[in-house]
Amino acid sequence: MRYHDAAINPEERWVGGMRNRDQDIILESVAELLEQQSQLLPEQSERLMRQMVSNNEQLLAEAHTMKAIDQALPAQLPPPLPPNLSLQVRKKKGSTKKRALTGAEISERQQGALTRAQKRARVIQENQRPPSPPKRRTRAQRAAAILAEQQELEAMEDM
Repeated sequence: MRYHDAAINPEERWVGGMRNRDQDIILESVAELLEQQSQLLPEQSERLMRQMVSNNEQLLAEAHTMKAIDQALPAQLPPPLPPNLSLQVRKKKGSTKKRALTGAEISERQQGALTRAQKRARVIQENQRPPSPPKRRTRAQRAAAILAEQQELEAMEDM
């Protein structure tokens, strides 16, 4: 049974491929080489055998290096990287073509906002006026004022 044969033994078939297919391919290849070797002259047979041995040694060396590479890999994935906190999105809605701000741009904006807030606080302290009375009074306020005036007049009359 060759690699590209259409006739496949259904007992060897499983979901995803063939059971032991890699071993079957290797055994078929070696069997074919041994059959060809038996038909050669002794010198040619010896030469073919030495080539097979050297090729097997090379393949074994490659297999050992692949195994060493696989063992050098960690068994688990490394932990995920933390999110980059120096980048902040400008807008959460709207155009998505705008880029995020860098840490330097963010600090510049924060510094500007802080200086503006300090200037506003200084101006408010310099121009502090007494609070002006409300221009319009409610009915309850007017009634309270009239009542207070009447009580003052009664208090003056009683004296």
